[in-house]
Amino acid sequence: NIPVIGLTAETLSLGQDKYGTVWLGASNQGLIAVDPNNYTIQQHLTVKDGLRSDKVRHIVNNADGTFWIGSFKGIQHFDPITKIFSDFQPQHNDENKTHIRITDHLILQNGQLVFTTSDGLFWLPDPIHPNKGYHFTKQNP
Repeated sequence: NIPVIGLTAETLSLGQDKYGTVWLGASNQGLIAVDPNNYTIQQHLTVKDGLRSDKVRHIVNNADGTFWIGSFKGIQHFDPITKIFSDFQPQHNDENKTHIRITDHLILQNGQLVFTTSDGLFWLPDPIHPNKGYHFTKQNP
């Protein structure tokens, strides 16, 4: 556990935006932005601010300065400038499985992004312009 100005947060993931702010993915406490120079909280975002879950397991930096957030309830795209969260809706037949727990991620050499889940994986061919993605499961390979 790490002390963060009145909060005790178990850190599950880390990211850093293009301005140097460090983002902590905290268990049951959402996203916490910390200034690395003076260790003060700049922002504290939770489900009240648009996160699907306060259990943030993965923070993946995009080349455009945005993040992909993997949580216990799926994947979201986050813009730290606008503070807007967008849910990722996979395209695989009629399936809509954004509730699935994210377990890991990998950025491929070609820039594509893959998240593993409790029942398969999400594949984002273009993480900067995510107009389509795929969800593969044991039932729908």
